[in-house]
Amino acid sequence: AVAGIPSGATITIENGATNVVVKNSSFAGYYYNARISSTTHLVPKNVSFKNCTFTDSGIRHILCQSASNLSVQNCSFEKCNQLNNASCNEVSILTKTQNFIVSGNSFNQNADSLSKYCVNVSSSVDGIVISNNEFYDAVDGAIFFDDFGGSFDNVVATNYFASGISTRVSSTHSSTTIAGNTVG
Repeated sequence: AVAGIPSGATITIENGATNVVVKNSSFAGYYYNARISSTTHLVPKNVSFKNCTFTDSGIRHILCQSASNLSVQNCSFEKCNQLNNASCNEVSILTKTQNFIVSGNSFNQNADSLSKYCVNVSSSVDGIVISNNEFYDAVDGAIFFDDFGGSFDNVVATNYFASGISTRVSSTHSSTTIAGNTVG
């Protein structure tokens, strides 16, 4: 444990796990609150988080690497990055992830975030939809699309951004549509 935060994850979904639904659950106090990944050629598929609460993570609330058909819906995120790491994000969507929906969530309504971004999308990801969320606080911005080599469309639509919080798109190789968002 570092600074009172146990290493590892509260829940790990990996290596070909399929049709996993996590709902009405609370996650708090681990390095990662949830980790979805593949350490083999078998990727997790059809994973959903619904109506969950994520608080007090060490680095990230949700880390997703090499998976497909995931969703995070109607969840609440608070107090990410209690270890104050420079690379932290509430939800990190990384490395060969396809078809990920982030919708209907609330990020840092209490304005107490140490996260770099609420949602970070990076490295060969495709089909990301970020919609109908409320973004209240983050150190650098609400959403960051960075250097991904995907070929499918990505969408950021109908989100609410509190005053002073932004979306950043950098070095993309697939199309990203940003539409119908509101800034408070």
